[in-house]
Amino acid sequence: MRSRSIGIALAAAAPALLVAGFAWSQNKPPAKPGQPAKVDEKEVDAAVVKAAEWLKRQANYGIGNSHSELILYTLIHAGVFLNDPSVDKGITFVTGMKFDELDSGKVHEKVYRIALAAMALQAANAARWQGRIAEYAHFLVCNQCENGQWSYGEIPPMPVTSGGPGTPGGDGRQISSGGGTAGGGQAGGKTQVQKRIPINCPKRIGPPRGDHSNTQYALLGLRACAEAGCVMPEKTWKDAKKVIEGAQHADGGWAYAWDFPPPNATVIDNSTSYGSMTCSGLCDLVICEWYLGNKAFKNEKKINKAVAWMGENFTVSEHAAYTKNPTPPTPGDGDTWHYYYLYSLERAGMLFGTEKFGAHEWYNEGATWLLSKQQADGHWASGMKNDVADTCFAILFLRRATKPIVPAIRSK
Repeated sequence: MRSRSIGIALAAAAPALLVAGFAWSQNKPPAKPGQPAKVDEKEVDAAVVKAAEWLKRQANYGIGNSHSELILYTLIHAGVFLNDPSVDKGITFVTGMKFDELDSGKVHEKVYRIALAAMALQAANAARWQGRIAEYAHFLVCNQCENGQWSYGEIPPMPVTSGGPGTPGGDGRQISSGGGTAGGGQAGGKTQVQKRIPINCPKRIGPPRGDHSNTQYALLGLRACAEAGCVMPEKTWKDAKKVIEGAQHADGGWAYAWDFPPPNATVIDNSTSYGSMTCSGLCDLVICEWYLGNKAFKNEKKINKAVAWMGENFTVSEHAAYTKNPTPPTPGDGDTWHYYYLYSLERAGMLFGTEKFGAHEWYNEGATWLLSKQQADGHWASGMKNDVADTCFAILFLRRATKPIVPAIRSK
């Protein structure tokens, strides 16, 4: 189990950590032939502390900032205390936001943002924000497309729940039950969900079809809601599984879109498989199988075909197989959506439960590459010129932010 930093108070120690990490790196044992040296956790911790300081300065939460929820989720996993202003303001924003503000603010990527908000609150304190998370679950369930995918989302009629926008703490800030203390006030602090909340949507409002990027975030959000005690309709998982299985290419991978209108489907897909969408398809199937009760998902042929594709096409230095795609969703080279792919790779490794794809240790290789690319001020940047998102994805990879789908078994 990797160590986590204990809050952004470690920032003061960052120079020392960097020096210590540098000194340690000079004395690393030589790697075995053909294998990269093991990444040093001290170097990783120092990089995350530095990156979190940079990211905190970008945390201007609001409807107009499309990265608001991603920043919040990332800072929580970076180890920033919940009562730090950079996190506290984010929790205040996501719990106080009215859903109709997303429409009035002309927000296009509603599914992404609601899913990430659910993931952030579940990571912070699922019990404290269970009612609000249930509202997010209702939004996501209602927005499922006719064919089982998700698109960008619209605002459904919202039920009245016991949650709703959160009530500030006594000092006017949205602090979890752990307050500002280490442990309870951090992601991973002990919080217990007290009840199960059934999620029912009288009528889906999603369009006929969506895409695999929105679909992966919707399912990640629903998984967070399920972890917080929400119980989704079985049909939600079944329909998602059906379309994801149907969209898998013969080589085991996935592309961005699949024109699959029910009930009589005609496949129209000229794209080839590439890294981020194959990671997403793999994660989606694992999540659906798990919540449909299949604990032996590692035996499923389609899941193993996806794992095999990852091993055969593995790389961390560019977006896997993106340049081979004749009709990519965004024109570009292997740098296109590269950090988005790396975070997808982290999720695939964590959810499937493997340290290797093929002969490659995905975390060690990815972390080594990321450490070599961090900018002097702490952030990461690609040719996409989306530095905030790139930095978030890098931190989430380095922190192994995705909780494994199979609970760890601990001896008494």
